[in-house]
Amino acid sequence: MMKRTLRSVVFNSFLAGLTIVAWAGAGRSDEATRITLRTTPPSAISIDGKPAGKSPVEGRIVTPGYHRIEYYSKEKGERFEFELPFKAGKHFVCTYDFATAQNQCNEQGSKSKGVTGQLELDSDPPSEVYIDGHLIGRTPIARYYAESGPHTLEFKHPDHPSITKNIDVQSKGRMKIRVQFETAQEPTAK
Repeated sequence: MMKRTLRSVVFNSFLAGLTIVAWAGAGRSDEATRITLRTTPPSAISIDGKPAGKSPVEGRIVTPGYHRIEYYSKEKGERFEFELPFKAGKHFVCTYDFATAQNQCNEQGSKSKGVTGQLELDSDPPSEVYIDGHLIGRTPIARYYAESGPHTLEFKHPDHPSITKNIDVQSKGRMKIRVQFETAQEPTAK
């Protein structure tokens, strides 16, 4: 009996040690990615389909990589969702205003100064914008930081053909891109 108990204690201590090591490694500031999500008015938020609470959600730790964020305003009866790549060791602050349908995500305290450029995106009429196949928000987008280098932007509107732009984001640069969707032409009477 004593032998079994001692063995259990040693085994449980070993497991507890593994748990502590795994938890401490996962939370290191140089690897953790933090996101802050704010909406106007406050709304329900989910991350990758799992409820994350009501906005604001401050400093939530997520694994680096792509995550799907969804805002739902019961008051407005509206839903907005987007997907973004979140880099390791960074803190991203995303804000969404249901009244103007503006979504902005900014990297805070970037360790990689000089490797991103800023985009200002707009379209007439307002549309969803994708960068390299991932939804980043709805125009107008006043500020979006993208890694320097080549990217493909796609503006999508349900009533118009998509507009695709290949761009080259310059380090520390700023680009303004505005697209105009063609209006449907009225059939001419004969």
